[in-house]
Amino acid sequence: MATATNDFGNNGATGVPGTAYGPGQKERESKAYKKKTRPGRRDYYEKGGKTTNHDSKCRAKLAYKAARYQGPKNEYDSKGRPKPGGGDYGKFPKKPADIIKNIYKFVEDLLYPKQGSGAPWYSDRGICKGFPKVIDIGTPYPKSDEGFACIVAAHLFTSLCRELGFPAREKNIIYSNADGEWTYQTAAANIFFGGKWHFFDPWESFTEYENYLNGTGHGSVQPGMYHDAEIWVAQSPPSVTGGVLDNSYLFLLGSPTDGVWGTKAWKKLKLDGTKVIVETAQLRIGVRQGEEWFAGTTPSSDRVLGGPNVIYVQHDQAIPKTRLDPLGPEVHGYELLTLLHDESLPNGSSPFTLAVSNPSDESQEYALEVEGMPASREVSTVVEAGSLTGSIAAGESTEIPFSVTLGPPLELPPEPVTEIKGEAQSDGRIRLRWEAVPGATQYRVYRATEFQEEFSGESSELLT
Repeated sequence: MATATNDFGNNGATGVPGTAYGPGQKERESKAYKKKTRPGRRDYYEKGGKTTNHDSKCRAKLAYKAARYQGPKNEYDSKGRPKPGGGDYGKFPKKPADIIKNIYKFVEDLLYPKQGSGAPWYSDRGICKGFPKVIDIGTPYPKSDEGFACIVAAHLFTSLCRELGFPAREKNIIYSNADGEWTYQTAAANIFFGGKWHFFDPWESFTEYENYLNGTGHGSVQPGMYHDAEIWVAQSPPSVTGGVLDNSYLFLLGSPTDGVWGTKAWKKLKLDGTKVIVETAQLRIGVRQGEEWFAGTTPSSDRVLGGPNVIYVQHDQAIPKTRLDPLGPEVHGYELLTLLHDESLPNGSSPFTLAVSNPSDESQEYALEVEGMPASREVSTVVEAGSLTGSIAAGESTEIPFSVTLGPPLELPPEPVTEIKGEAQSDGRIRLRWEAVPGATQYRVYRATEFQEEFSGESSELLT
């Protein structure tokens, strides 16, 4: 799936000055941003996915308004919801932190009620068209039984930030209980400004990772409900032929007893896995072994979030055609399942069954990808030839057997050096210090007189 477009301008929207794009441009062009991001990922950070980022006059107006949001005109009720009456809007802030804070609060206050099912708008385009005639601050979606899901809040937030030029990336948070079982997931985001990535969850109203373990959210989280939380970072838009997800982007948030929070509490996991992807408008997928369903959606429409060795991940929303305005073949979603294979599992082949269900009222075509994700040992998959593509009649499902084979350990290179510290010496030289990397016998040090995105071997020295 191609990325969205973003010209970092107002697309002719009246009342949106070009100066509104200056702070975001400064962050996007900063040395810190280029230093902390890989060139191949910046296109996605700055433009987003095609289904949830629409560069238009409407989005320009909405983003400019959100950046000036001061709060509801009639304050909040006892439950923390904005009262009817719309919002108050001030001058456009000069500081990036204030711009992002206002957008975050705008999205948080606009998308009520907060619940797992969703109103018929899954992207910035639908919400933009509905504001303020259908929904507004304090005026929720008209149908009382439908609200906005976490993925909608995260995508609207990142889209409005990207509109004003700030790099953004979506995150998927998966909670687990004390038994290590994954029980719930939600969506959040990172926005880059001030030289680093900042965390926001406008659905739960969290801005710190530890809130998932000890905070009270506006969506579902209560103190002590979860023992750990995993954070998956979306680095690129979905594609059935490319790398949607890499398990190197999986981090584990430490439990409350760790005593340290933020990035220092993350433990990078080296778990082998298998990913299963379907790119479609409406289909759902689920995986079982024998009669036990591991994750995804069963043919009877039951949602299974997984167990100790399986994660259900949905980085983007599969969007029913009936909820798109206008309808278009380029707009579609995807479902992603990831099976994690514990290191204690023996080598050998294990059978699984993939179920693809069509809950819509019309026949649907599908294209699947089943692929091993080796981290510490070989992982391969076998699927019957020709079974990864086809069509399913309305209301029907199909089952596709596949196997996963775990093999011998991989010969892995040492981990990269982290936590490098520099100290200026009196003679003009710089002393570098870093923690030794297990298994490393040599280090290559690169030098330059000014910031460079890439270094050549001519500017390096090999140290033993």
